[in-house]
Amino acid sequence: FAAAVLVKYSLPHEHVDAILVTAAALASIISYILQMLSFLVLRRNHPDMHRPYVSPLGATGAMTTLVIAVVACGLMLLQPSYREGMLGCTIIYMLSVLYFVLRHPRPDTAVPEEAFAIAHPTE
Repeated sequence: FAAAVLVKYSLPHEHVDAILVTAAALASIISYILQMLSFLVLRRNHPDMHRPYVSPLGATGAMTTLVIAVVACGLMLLQPSYREGMLGCTIIYMLSVLYFVLRHPRPDTAVPEEAFAIAHPTE
Protein backbone atom coordinates (compact mmCIF):
# COMPACT_ATOMS: atom_id res chain seq x y z
CA PHE A 1 0.00 0.00 0.00
CA ALA A 2 2.80 2.40 0.87
CA ALA A 3 4.47 1.76 -2.50
CA ALA A 4 1.20 2.48 -4.31
CA VAL A 5 0.71 5.75 -2.43
CA LEU A 6 4.31 6.77 -3.05
CA VAL A 7 4.00 6.08 -6.79
CA LYS A 8 0.59 7.78 -7.00
CA TYR A 9 1.87 11.06 -5.58
CA SER A 10 5.38 11.05 -7.03
CA LEU A 11 4.23 10.19 -10.59
CA PRO A 12 0.65 11.52 -10.83
CA HIS A 13 0.53 11.26 -14.65
CA GLU A 14 1.28 7.49 -14.64
CA HIS A 15 -0.92 4.51 -13.86
CA VAL A 16 0.00 3.13 -10.45
CA ASP A 17 -1.10 -0.40 -11.28
CA ALA A 18 1.10 -0.57 -14.41
CA ILE A 19 4.15 0.65 -12.53
CA LEU A 20 3.66 -1.78 -9.63
CA VAL A 21 3.07 -4.75 -11.94
CA THR A 22 6.17 -3.82 -13.93
CA ALA A 23 8.25 -3.56 -10.75
CA ALA A 24 6.98 -6.96 -9.58
CA ALA A 25 7.72 -8.54 -12.97
CA LEU A 26 11.22 -7.06 -13.02
CA ALA A 27 11.85 -8.29 -9.48
CA SER A 28 10.84 -11.79 -10.58
CA ILE A 29 13.07 -11.66 -13.64
CA ILE A 30 16.05 -10.46 -11.60
CA SER A 31 15.35 -13.22 -9.09
CA TYR A 32 15.37 -15.83 -11.88
CA ILE A 33 18.64 -14.45 -13.23
CA LEU A 34 20.29 -14.61 -9.79
CA GLN A 35 18.95 -18.11 -9.13
CA MET A 36 20.23 -19.46 -12.45
CA LEU A 37 23.64 -17.85 -11.95
CA SER A 38 23.83 -19.33 -8.45
CA PHE A 39 22.80 -22.75 -9.76
CA LEU A 40 25.47 -22.68 -12.47
CA VAL A 41 28.22 -21.49 -10.10
CA LEU A 42 27.32 -24.10 -7.50
CA ARG A 43 27.18 -26.82 -10.15
CA ARG A 44 30.63 -25.77 -11.42
CA ASN A 45 32.34 -25.28 -8.04
CA HIS A 46 30.82 -28.28 -6.22
CA PRO A 47 29.85 -30.87 -8.86
CA ASP A 48 30.00 -33.85 -6.47
CA MET A 49 28.03 -32.27 -3.64
CA HIS A 50 25.00 -34.27 -2.46
CA ARG A 51 21.75 -32.55 -3.41
CA PRO A 52 18.30 -33.53 -2.15
CA TYR A 53 16.83 -32.54 -5.52
CA VAL A 54 18.57 -32.75 -8.87
CA SER A 55 17.27 -30.60 -11.71
CA PRO A 56 16.15 -32.87 -14.56
CA LEU A 57 17.32 -30.33 -17.17
CA GLY A 58 20.62 -29.59 -15.45
CA ALA A 59 22.91 -26.79 -16.60
CA THR A 60 21.27 -26.70 -20.04
CA GLY A 61 17.91 -25.84 -18.48
CA ALA A 62 19.52 -23.21 -16.25
CA MET A 63 21.30 -21.59 -19.20
CA THR A 64 18.10 -21.60 -21.26
CA THR A 65 16.18 -19.99 -18.39
CA LEU A 66 18.96 -17.45 -17.94
CA VAL A 67 18.82 -16.44 -21.61
CA ILE A 68 15.02 -16.15 -21.52
CA ALA A 69 15.16 -13.98 -18.38
CA VAL A 70 17.85 -11.68 -19.80
CA VAL A 71 15.90 -11.29 -23.07
CA ALA A 72 12.69 -10.55 -21.12
CA CYS A 73 14.51 -7.91 -19.10
CA GLY A 74 15.88 -6.37 -22.29
CA LEU A 75 12.42 -6.33 -23.88
CA MET A 76 11.02 -4.55 -20.84
CA LEU A 77 13.55 -1.78 -21.42
CA LEU A 78 12.15 -1.20 -24.92
CA GLN A 79 8.68 -0.34 -23.60
CA PRO A 80 8.68 3.34 -22.48
CA SER A 81 5.74 2.91 -20.08
CA TYR A 82 7.71 0.31 -18.08
CA ARG A 83 10.69 2.54 -17.36
CA GLU A 84 9.34 4.14 -14.17
CA GLY A 85 8.58 0.77 -12.62
CA MET A 86 11.95 -0.59 -13.66
CA LEU A 87 13.73 2.45 -12.25
CA GLY A 88 11.91 2.13 -8.93
CA CYS A 89 12.65 -1.58 -8.68
CA THR A 90 16.30 -1.01 -9.56
CA ILE A 91 16.61 1.64 -6.85
CA ILE A 92 15.06 -0.70 -4.29
CA TYR A 93 17.46 -3.49 -5.29
CA MET A 94 20.47 -1.18 -5.06
CA LEU A 95 19.41 0.08 -1.63
CA SER A 96 18.92 -3.53 -0.47
CA VAL A 97 22.39 -4.54 -1.67
CA LEU A 98 23.90 -1.44 -0.07
CA TYR A 99 22.18 -2.26 3.22
CA PHE A 100 23.44 -5.86 3.08
CA VAL A 101 27.01 -4.75 2.31
CA LEU A 102 27.06 -2.12 5.04
CA ARG A 103 25.44 -4.34 7.65
CA HIS A 104 27.99 -7.19 7.26
CA PRO A 105 25.84 -9.95 8.73
CA ARG A 106 27.64 -12.50 10.84
CA PRO A 107 27.11 -16.14 9.89
CA ASP A 108 24.59 -17.99 12.03
CA THR A 109 25.56 -21.65 12.26
CA ALA A 110 22.01 -22.56 13.30
CA VAL A 111 20.93 -21.86 9.71
CA PRO A 112 21.77 -24.92 7.56
CA GLU A 113 22.81 -22.91 4.50
CA GLU A 114 25.24 -20.79 6.49
CA ALA A 115 26.64 -23.82 8.33
CA PHE A 116 27.30 -25.41 4.93
CA ALA A 117 28.94 -22.21 3.65
CA ILE A 118 31.25 -22.13 6.67
CA ALA A 119 32.13 -25.82 6.28
CA HIS A 120 32.80 -25.45 2.53
CA PRO A 121 34.56 -22.12 1.91
CA THR A 122 34.93 -21.01 -1.69
CA GLU A 123 38.30 -20.68 -3.30
